[in-house]
Amino acid sequence: MTSNQLNKVSKFLSLVLRHKPDAIGLELDQYGWANINELISKAYTSNGLSNLSFDLIQQVVETNEKNDS
Repeated sequence: MTSNQLNKVSKFLSLVLRHKPDAIGLELDQYGWANINELISKAYTSNGLSNLSFDLIQQVVETNEKNDS
């Protein structure tokens, strides 16, 4: 996956997880966490983001410049 594609997925995840989970029908728990399987499923059904997977999310996190690790 190109860095441009990773950036697009990163921006989508930031929007959905930080600002608009309701945009894909995702509900965060009382602590602001989401179920990853629900996130993947709803991203596909709401936005047709068929390539979103656990491995892709992990790759986005690992390559993000804002990663604190």
